[in-house]
Amino acid sequence: MRRAVILFLAALLAVSCLGRSERVKVDIDKALKKKVDVRKLYKEVTAIPLSFPEGKALGQEGKVVFEVAADRFFLLDQHEILVFDGAGDYVTSITSEEPIIDLSAYRDQVLDVLTSGAITEYDIKDGALLETFTLRDHDVHLTGVARVDDNSISMTGYQDGAAYDCGYLTDRSYFYSGPRPAPDYLVSHAYVPAAEMQNSRFFHGDGAVYSFLCQSGWIFRYTDDDFIFPAHQWDFGNRPLTFTNAQKTADRIYLAFNLDGKDYVLIYNLDNGKYQVVDSKAFPLGVIYAGSNYCWDGQVMIRYSL
Repeated sequence: MRRAVILFLAALLAVSCLGRSERVKVDIDKALKKKVDVRKLYKEVTAIPLSFPEGKALGQEGKVVFEVAADRFFLLDQHEILVFDGAGDYVTSITSEEPIIDLSAYRDQVLDVLTSGAITEYDIKDGALLETFTLRDHDVHLTGVARVDDNSISMTGYQDGAAYDCGYLTDRSYFYSGPRPAPDYLVSHAYVPAAEMQNSRFFHGDGAVYSFLCQSGWIFRYTDDDFIFPAHQWDFGNRPLTFTNAQKTADRIYLAFNLDGKDYVLIYNLDNGKYQVVDSKAFPLGVIYAGSNYCWDGQVMIRYSL
């Protein structure tokens, strides 16, 4: 119990410092006016057809949540996760009685699967059941999951109009949660609004775990010593952006966003502070893994080698 309290207080302390940190200004309108040669964003493009089981098709409409790990693709279809190998051949399916909220790979070994009542872990290679962690007595609407280290699994969510940070300590079978304090610039809010986490997700970059907020685009890093801190903060002026995805490489941040009904991708260079915006149809953002951007277009998995 003591470690859980320390964890939670560490997260609150890190988040409470948000307003005092410098935000990066990004002029979206200026970036949209510049022509970008999208072919310079990647080295080559490869299509990987996925061989679905006979009679099986994805039941979800619109964007499909998926994950990439060593020689594996995972496609979420409500109560089921379809598993394919790197060549696109079907391997197995992972099913759940409850709707699956999110999934996340950990160190190419474990797949964490989140439902409202549990985190279930499966072997990356063969989909074998490894462990189930029951999430008891909570009213948080969970939105994302990612294992940070061997003992700590982080989750995002919202409740009563506020964004929530949650976690599960595997060595103590302990679930905890609490609202995220609002940064100084949100003077009318005590906590980060729930809308910031309704479509947020975790992602990986440089061996670390991150998550993003879907209204501000701010990116947070989760450390092995149980801290959550703002890694990248943005100032987009008064443009009404909605962020749908974030990914990271060693030298770039990729942010997918919607503006006035159109989808774009912002590419921010961490080395020189320069950025550009491209139409997502020319360069869709999916999951960046091992130096490639993987995207599912409804027919095939497309790999952009960065």
